[in-house]
Amino acid sequence: MVNSIFKDTIYFEELFFVYLLSFNFMVNFVKKIFIMTLPKYLIADNSQLTDDIFVLHTEFPRFLLNINTDDIEWFDEFSKQEAEENAGLIENVVAGAYTFFDEEMKNYES
Repeated sequence: MVNSIFKDTIYFEELFFVYLLSFNFMVNFVKKIFIMTLPKYLIADNSQLTDDIFVLHTEFPRFLLNINTDDIEWFDEFSKQEAEENAGLIENVVAGAYTFFDEEMKNYES
C-alpha cells in the first residue's frame, strides 16, 4: 500500500512537471505571435527638423537621443536616487546608442 501511494505521488509530480513545461511553452508561443518585439535601438528623423537625426532606445531607460546636439529626452521617469543607482546602466545605453548609430552609418556607406 505504501509503495502504491509513493508511486502515485511520483506519477503526479511527473505529470505536473510535464504540465508546467507545456504551459510555459504555450505562454512563450503566444507571446511570440501576439507581441511585437522591438529592436533595442532605432534611427529616427523628422522632415521638420532636417538637420537632426535621432536614436530611439526602446528598453528601460527609454530615451530619444539627438545625435547632432547630444540632447536626450527621457521617456521613463526616475528619481535622482534611481538615476544615481542606475548611472552605469544609463551610461552604457547612451554609449550604445552612439555605437549603434556609427555602425548603421557604416552599413549605409558600404
